[in-house]
This record gives sequence, structure tokens and C-alpha cells, in this order.
Amino acid sequence: MRDRPHPFPTTQEGQLALVLWIAWDPVGGAPDEYVSYADQVLELLQAASKAERIASHLSKLRTDQMGMPPDTEADLRAAWAVQDWYQWFVEREDPPHLDRRESK
Repeated sequence: MRDRPHPFPTTQEGQLALVLWIAWDPVGGAPDEYVSYADQVLELLQAASKAERIASHLSKLRTDQMGMPPDTEADLRAAWAVQDWYQWFVEREDPPHLDRRESK
């Protein structure tokens, strides 16, 4: 059997680009078009930025770099989505250690 590439990106940047494409995608492009924005958004997530700060950054990308009209509600929804993804990613990489022993 031939090895196939994994259908889901495994790097933080690749996964974040996919989340941006699914949750935001202001230009209707392909997922790989969002890789260039993923590093910037990842820095905000790693700095524990609030959703409003991330949404503001997405708004600037939308209007200044993509030339699209503003959509602050969509940018805020996307910011929440990337925060949810980041929380999942971090917990997956460093899952909480649970003490499963029964107390007696």
C-alpha cells in the first residue's frame, strides 16, 4: 500500500490556515492562500490576545491587504474560531495530567 499524505495539516500554521479558510475566507480563495496570514495570527494567539484584538488584525488584513469591504462581525466570529482552535491545539500538545487513581 502506498503512503498517502495526511489530509489534515499537522503544523500549527497549516491548521490555522485551514481554520482561517473555513471560518473567515473573505475572498473565497483556497486554504493555502491563508498560510501567509497564519504566522501573524499565531503570534497574537501565543500572546494571549483578546478576540477583539485578533478581529481587529483580521479586519486590517481584509480591508488593507485583500481590498475587501469591512465586515467586523465576520472578523470577530473568525477570531473566536481561531481562539477555540488554538485552545484545542495547545491542550492536544500538552494535555492536562489527570490523576485517575481512585481515592480510598
